[in-house]
Amino acid sequence: MSTYAADEPIKLGLWEIHGQPQLLLYGQPLPLPQGPWRVCIRSREQLINHLRQPQVLNGRAQCQSQVVENKGGHIAVRMQCQGQVGALSGLGEVNFSGDQMQGQLNMQGHGPQQLGQLTLNAQVNGQRLGDCR
Repeated sequence: MSTYAADEPIKLGLWEIHGQPQLLLYGQPLPLPQGPWRVCIRSREQLINHLRQPQVLNGRAQCQSQVVENKGGHIAVRMQCQGQVGALSGLGEVNFSGDQMQGQLNMQGHGPQQLGQLTLNAQVNGQRLGDCR
């Protein structure tokens, strides 16, 4: 993960995010949306709310989360999610620098009805495309 400028604000606008999240149950991949995703960031608060419910889970789990860092171009969120996919907990974080961003999501848990180890990992990167439309 690249460094970030502690005093650099996150640029608002339309961002395109790329990544290939991987959800594994018993070491076997389960289908997830692969992106790219376009996200209109209108405020820092809206971005934090977006991070609290990972888009890669595609509505298959509800998450409770706590922001553990929110400074400059860096936001980190610790979360616990429960739903169709099972139960997961872990950390998601993003770093913004100018018109670029990088992020990662690392979660572990168990599948439905305690069946098997469940792992969700995602590395993402993105760029600002311009103003929101």
